[in-house]
Amino acid sequence: MTPESVPVGLMATMLKQTSNLNRRSQVAFFPYKPLDPHSTPQVLPNLHGLSDRMRERINAFLEDERREEQEEKMRQERSIPIYF
Repeated sequence: MTPESVPVGLMATMLKQTSNLNRRSQVAFFPYKPLDPHSTPQVLPNLHGLSDRMRERINAFLEDERREEQEEKMRQERSIPIYF
């Protein structure tokens, strides 16, 4: 695995850890400096499935989005004048 192929969430965690380490060591942190390939994971961490609570929250969010989309569509349909 190369630094370019690391997922964004994992990369953000790595950058935060590197920043904290450099701050404790009083070394300047350069955000555009390439990461050392030895400090990047060689394999992705094990991913676990969504918990029931997280799945419920996602479904509730998606349902809210669908409802708002339908309401917006209805508002637009009511505001369009019909000419005969």
